[in-house]
Amino acid sequence: VAGVKSSSGSIDDIQRFVRIGEESGREFVVFNGQDSQLFAGISVGAIGGIGGTYGAMPELYVKIYQLLQNGEYQRALEVQRACAKIRDKLHAGHGCSFAVVKEIYRRRDGMDCGGVRLPMANLIESDSPLIDEIIGVAISAGSIPIFFAPIGRRPPRSFAKVITTIIDNATVS
Repeated sequence: VAGVKSSSGSIDDIQRFVRIGEESGREFVVFNGQDSQLFAGISVGAIGGIGGTYGAMPELYVKIYQLLQNGEYQRALEVQRACAKIRDKLHAGHGCSFAVVKEIYRRRDGMDCGGVRLPMANLIESDSPLIDEIIGVAISAGSIPIFFAPIGRRPPRSFAKVITTIIDNATVS
């Protein structure tokens, strides 16, 4: 096992996995899996995150990472809270959040992923203004890979070297 994505919602689990990896002496990476806890996950040792809403607002999640790396913890927490508000909006329509995220991809990136399968609810016309609002608030310019681990190598704890090229043009004020 080269690493783990923890979606349990428990920061204790992330800390435990980081400790196990360090004590093993082997290359081992830990990713945070709860979008709403990226700030906390990185703060306790995760090298990044893998989340379902990252593609809907990539610049904001990249900004959280950048701010943490720069020691701007209060600002990173503010951006994390803004992401939480947007996540709440993803659940506010008729369609399930997965349907909303897929529609954001279609509108923003031209990437048609189709709808969702039953029993999940697809979008209806009245969801359209909500999706426009989410896209505007998230300042999303494209679907970029935010956090990834090169196979066979442990990314540096700072992780900045791995994603610097990707995030050079991804800025949020």
